[in-house]
Amino acid sequence: MSKVVLECCNLYKRISGKELVSDVSFSLKEGEIMGLIGPNGAGKTTTIKLILGLYKLNSGSIKICGYDISRDYVKAIGNVGAIIESPDMYMYMSGYDNLMITSKIYNISKDRVMEVINLVNLGKRIYDKVSKYSLGMRQRLGIAQAILHNPKLLILDEPTNGLDPEGIVELKRLLKKLASKGIGIIVSSHILSELESFCSNVCIINKGRVINCGSINKLINLSSNNYIIELSEINISKCISNYNIIDNTHIRVKTNSLNDVIRKLLNNNINIYEIKREVLSLEDIFMSLVGGNTID
Repeated sequence: MSKVVLECCNLYKRISGKELVSDVSFSLKEGEIMGLIGPNGAGKTTTIKLILGLYKLNSGSIKICGYDISRDYVKAIGNVGAIIESPDMYMYMSGYDNLMITSKIYNISKDRVMEVINLVNLGKRIYDKVSKYSLGMRQRLGIAQAILHNPKLLILDEPTNGLDPEGIVELKRLLKKLASKGIGIIVSSHILSELESFCSNVCIINKGRVINCGSINKLINLSSNNYIIELSEINISKCISNYNIIDNTHIRVKTNSLNDVIRKLLNNNINIYEIKREVLSLEDIFMSLVGGNTID
């Protein structure tokens, strides 16, 4: 059974009388990749800063690999690797030299450094100056730096920002590889289509509160009771409720009982030509949950 690497329970943070997050709870297991999403000002960054100990909790608790961050910060944070905003590198030095500086801080062996270099697929360019790296290569070098000390939890804030399609593919491949080795990963991002393609879980935050958290597949399945129905006519206001007109012959219906909808339409002599289940994306679900607010 996979171990829980992060447990956030009833997180509450207030600054200057303003409530930033309230009652935020979720957990992450080994090998899971969780997407942390929400509208502008939803509380994602605050939540990350609380996990990293950059903000002090007003109430609630955070445990990393069983260590409470308020009571045993050093042991808790020792299990964490993170990149907030962009990797911090010495551009005039090689990727290898940057990693060696970090290795000395953690007393990491050269063997481990080379292991991580190969893991992030930078072996051919590791002795080049970082200034000559592409943005995607710098991102992978930053991840290498963050996982040198073999953390159980990796936190990435907007890791796909500025990456070209090839860089995004490389990053997704790397994160899946890290997850397969048992690292729990949290990715904060506004590119929902990218999160859907490699995250196993999602935590949606709005106005400082968690409004949905769990498996992406489960979330999509729970939201799959939308249907597109092609009819002979649209005049059905007396037949069913909870529908939206798409065009002259198509409506969108949200229902848990499709048979009841069909029966009502047929009983009112409205012909049905086709019924299709509407497949919702993570972005569709997000917009429906947060009411159309913009994503940062």
